[in-house]
Amino acid sequence: MEGKIRFCVSAGHTKEQLDYALLHIENIADMLGLRYSRKPRTTAKIEYYSDNEMELII
Repeated sequence: MEGKIRFCVSAGHTKEQLDYALLHIENIADMLGLRYSRKPRTTAKIEYYSDNEMELII
């Protein structure tokens, strides 16, 4: 099987919506064997900051 799948992500999507979509995309990719890399993904939590918080850090 060969091909590409593209997705459009908008700033209007919430983190919860993106997490939901990615979870299902990953499951389908695994079922169909579509992943390019078999390298295990880290389970470390990603910390998200707002623009105001980033200004305080810099």
